[in-house]
Amino acid sequence: MRTTLMLRALARAAFSSTAAVALVAGLASVPAYAADFSMADEVVAPPMEEPARDWTGLHVGIDLGGQFDFVHSDAGAKNQNVYWATHGKPNWQKIYSSADLGAQNFFISGDLGADYQIPNSNLVVGLFANYDFAPSDGSASHEATSYQTNCPGVPCDYFSYVAGTTTKKKQVGNTVSYGDAWGVGARAGVLVNPKALLYVLGGYGQKQINAESEFYYKYHNHEEFVGGLTGGGWQSGWFVGGGLEAWLGKHTTLGVEYRFAQYKGFSASCSIPDCGQSVGPIGGYDFNWHGFDVGKTNSHTARIRLSYWFNK
Repeated sequence: MRTTLMLRALARAAFSSTAAVALVAGLASVPAYAADFSMADEVVAPPMEEPARDWTGLHVGIDLGGQFDFVHSDAGAKNQNVYWATHGKPNWQKIYSSADLGAQNFFISGDLGADYQIPNSNLVVGLFANYDFAPSDGSASHEATSYQTNCPGVPCDYFSYVAGTTTKKKQVGNTVSYGDAWGVGARAGVLVNPKALLYVLGGYGQKQINAESEFYYKYHNHEEFVGGLTGGGWQSGWFVGGGLEAWLGKHTTLGVEYRFAQYKGFSASCSIPDCGQSVGPIGGYDFNWHGFDVGKTNSHTARIRLSYWFNK
């Protein structure tokens, strides 16, 4: 009996010890398990998406750019010996010059615009106006020189006929210059991402285009005559182009743009007596600037623009 009770007590003690060890072990393992869980199963927050940009608003900008202008130009003049003309032998002599001209120039521009982003889309439309200040005129010129040794039916001039020499020099040419320009137009574009707009544009504008034609004549006795015509002013035209604009900050964008423009041509002419002069001791000469023509100007411009947007 006593033996049985002792065995039972030993069994209970052993069970109690085992339970205590198991409890301590379990308590000890809880922090380690929690630490393992926090390291292995930590939840990482997804990166925040780029906030959408609203392209609706008013903006002003300043541009820096370069331009290349191309035009076809013609100039002409004529003269006659009044002595032979009064003797029934009119002898108008003519000289012409023709050339394709190109001119380069830099400019600074200011612009104002308003854009509207169509709701729930990546399409943007807008209106704009700009004025290009050319810091210096771009110009190009051409000339032709003629040495004539005979004239139809009569000597080229009375003095050279008497002296036995018939060579003389005639020269005519044009200088075409380009100045300021302005334009108004519209643009339409698509967002290639929330911060960048790719667009096309078109509109109407005007450009300062002027021309000067000069005529030079030298006689056999070294008398000279120089004169010319001027013409031009603001010439109207149209333009098309495209560009890319992107946000730099909350209120600013930076863009690059190309435009092709075409402006109308013009001409000038003048007739004797307004453009004539008689010179020489016998009979003299009449001079007449036949006139000049400047064709349509093709203009290429490239610019970089920094804009400030209001209400952003």
